[in-house]
Order: sequence, then C-alpha cells, then structure tokens
Amino acid sequence: MNQPWLNLQTYHWPMMSLFLAGCVLWVVVYVLVIKKIRQRQFVEIPLIGVTANIGWEFIWSFIFQPDMGKLVLIGYAAWFFLDCYIFYSLLKYGYKQLQTPALIKHSKLLIVGLTIAWAAIIITLETSGYDTPIGTISAYWDNLVFSAAYVLLALTLNDKTLLSKAAGWCKGLGTGLISIAVCIQWPDNQFLKVICILTASLDALYLYLLHRVQSE
Repeated sequence: MNQPWLNLQTYHWPMMSLFLAGCVLWVVVYVLVIKKIRQRQFVEIPLIGVTANIGWEFIWSFIFQPDMGKLVLIGYAAWFFLDCYIFYSLLKYGYKQLQTPALIKHSKLLIVGLTIAWAAIIITLETSGYDTPIGTISAYWDNLVFSAAYVLLALTLNDKTLLSKAAGWCKGLGTGLISIAVCIQWPDNQFLKVICILTASLDALYLYLLHRVQSE
C-alpha cells in the first residue's frame, strides 16, 4: 500500500500524537509481559485477550492495513511479532490461567478455537462495513473483553505476584490515550464512546484490585 509515513491529511497532529503515544505504551506492555514469561513461565495477559490480539494484529497488519501511514502500519506489525512470542508461550503455559480440569486438559484446543473465532469476528466486522479504516471497533471489542478478563484474573489467580502493576498501568494509559484519539477522530460515533468508557472503567477497576491484593 502506497502511503505517506503519517497521513496528516485525514488524521491531524493532536489525534496522531495521542494515538502513537498509546501505541508505544502497548509495545512496553508486551515487553514487560515477555519479561515475566521468561522469569516465571506464566502469561499474564488473559488467554482470551491473547487470542483476540494475535488475530487482530495479523489481520490489520497484513490483510486490511490502516490508512494512518506507514509508521502506524509498522507499529501494528511490531505488536504482531511481539505477540507471536506471547501466543507461543500461551500454548505452553496458558493452562495455568485455567481452573476447570477439562479446560486445562484441552487448553491448546481452546486457544486455537478462540483465535479462529476472534479472527472471523474481526474480518466480518470490516467486510460488513462496521469498522473504521484503522480497525477501531474490532480493536475495542477485543479490548473490552480483554479488560474484563483481566479483572477476573486479578480476582481468581492464586499467586497475584504473577500480575505486573507496570504492565497494568501501561495497558490502561496506552488504551486511554488511544481512546481519546479515536473519540477525537470520530466524535459522532456514540458506540465507540461507550465502549471506550467501559474499557477505561474496567482498566481502572483492575488496577485498583491489583494494588489492593498485592498490598495485603
């Protein structure tokens, strides 16, 4: 796709700056998660979040591609390649997030099945005309479920030290900056505003729970 490095005709500087800052914070999240995987052999991103992320990042890096410019496309691809290691680790260690014996036994099948299901949702949202040119709607469906799963993980995981405050803060702040950016860009999309607010609320609840349980 022949694009400028940054598409400042469609997306003005304030929106672009917030969006790029949020993207960088998400790279930091992935680096922190990978560090924790190598140290503790545990994937702290909820299983359903990893399966949604890997599909979204592949689809929006290599199939549809955002129209914000080459720099954003490179950022999406960077997320994907970092997430490849996280996804591989999820196949190895994802069962540690589960409590039901049947799901633990078939964790790999669950992971693959969820990945396929999420990919189908993401693709059809775009082909049916419901998504934005940068994949915002599908990304926030992913993020909303992701954030809710983080709250459940904070409540149910026995060893709370497996969850990183730094990764949680970077996730919350990164998503928050991107939320402001996309709401600036699409101010009339009320659905987008609602899903951004719900995601931010769940991220705040997760951080509150994480700080509380790790201080006990």
